[in-house]
Amino acid sequence: MPSVMFKVPFFACYFIVRRSALIVLSSGCALAPCMAHADAAPAGAPSVSALTVSGNVTLASDYLMRGVSQTQHKPTMQGEIDFSHASGWYGTIFGSGVSNAAYPNGSGSEIDLVTGWQFSLPANLGLNVGYFAYFYPGAHTADGINSNTQEVKTALSYDTLSVGLAVVTSNYFAGIYDYGANRRPKKSQGSLYLEANWNPVLAEGVTLNLHAGHEQIRRANDFNFSDYKIGVTVDGKRFGIPGWSASLAWSYNNGNRSLWTFVNSDGSSKVAVGSRVLATITYSF
Repeated sequence: MPSVMFKVPFFACYFIVRRSALIVLSSGCALAPCMAHADAAPAGAPSVSALTVSGNVTLASDYLMRGVSQTQHKPTMQGEIDFSHASGWYGTIFGSGVSNAAYPNGSGSEIDLVTGWQFSLPANLGLNVGYFAYFYPGAHTADGINSNTQEVKTALSYDTLSVGLAVVTSNYFAGIYDYGANRRPKKSQGSLYLEANWNPVLAEGVTLNLHAGHEQIRRANDFNFSDYKIGVTVDGKRFGIPGWSASLAWSYNNGNRSLWTFVNSDGSSKVAVGSRVLATITYSF
């Protein structure tokens, strides 16, 4: 069995029904129509800002990234601030609690910085290109390799369907590695994650969330996995409580259970992959 640190940072990728899909930030209205209305406004009318700031706070029963538990199956709080511009640029700051078993020697926190660009293409297609930086303050392996990870992601969308690819640009993916000659850690730079997401509206305020993905970890193939999710998100507006939403999902990750096991400081351990049920409550502002 390769000697590694067992963890995966993400998606969540639908970023917080997230990180299972490439983040697509919304501004509360379609940006192009908003700006067109502003241009047509009569003199003296209030202008519409090209930059929109929003955010949310989430209570999650577990923090699953690509089907891997980051919190030893325990609940955690998460929050993010989103920026979007009429030009198509977006940015996000995200924070969450994580387990010290998954990220040893760390502060028990994750901070993500995201920036990217959205493009409208012919035939109702959309293109999203982003840079994702995941930070785990203080976390590092026994070999002194930190857990911080950077990825470049791109996604092509049509209506509520999207397919995406993420490529690791940092030397290591979440501190995962196998050993090479002289027991030197082999870099996992260039690892790939391919995913597909479909989020059709079932009824007013009710959205179906379907996800499938595959992680290919370079030079540490024993850790490769596929993950799947099916869930439902309900908008609180349906029940007269705007700003609130809730989701319930079933997630499955087929990773090697003996490898994807996080050990606590007291010697106890939990398998981070397999089948899980995830519930979240989110307040957006």
